[in-house]
Amino acid sequence: MEKNEVYNYLAKIYFDKKDTKKKKPGRLKGPAFFLILIPVILLGVGIFSFGIRHSINLIRPKNYQLLLSSGNNLIKINYTFGDNSSLKKEGYTLALSDLNAENYQFIQFSARRLVNKGTLNLKVEIENRLKEKAFVYINTLSDKWNIINIDLNDFKGITYWNNIERISFIAEEWNAQNKHDVIYIEEIRFSKSG
Repeated sequence: MEKNEVYNYLAKIYFDKKDTKKKKPGRLKGPAFFLILIPVILLGVGIFSFGIRHSINLIRPKNYQLLLSSGNNLIKINYTFGDNSSLKKEGYTLALSDLNAENYQFIQFSARRLVNKGTLNLKVEIENRLKEKAFVYINTLSDKWNIINIDLNDFKGITYWNNIERISFIAEEWNAQNKHDVIYIEEIRFSKSG
């Protein structure tokens, strides 16, 4: 064997050995990449949503509330009844867009009057999508903030609580001894306990 043949033979052996070493895996290309990526993403999303759903159910307190927003968080009903006014009632309506309240027992809110003269019976009215309406009168308003707590069973005309459309707070002339006053309402919520 000549020298060149030996070198060629050794080079072939050397390069063949180098080529027979394990190669590092390369990146997947084309459709194979997406065929593997899509199931991995779907599996991850499924595990994540399962974990979130069950962890929230586990940490939710037993007596939780559903707080309703009135935009600026303070409702003001300013009324003036009397000889110079044809106004017979004044109020505020909070639209709820089919709110599901069937798991709650009470409606609560904080309220006060500006002037604490004479009696005032504030009408609290609830209406659902089926146009069922019911109301309760509250006569405990004073010039100090009070938490008003009404059992939903007191709203006798409502049979379905899973599609509440609106709650209204109404001052009526015949039910107000003081013909000029301001009512403030905030923190309206449905609650499981009173």
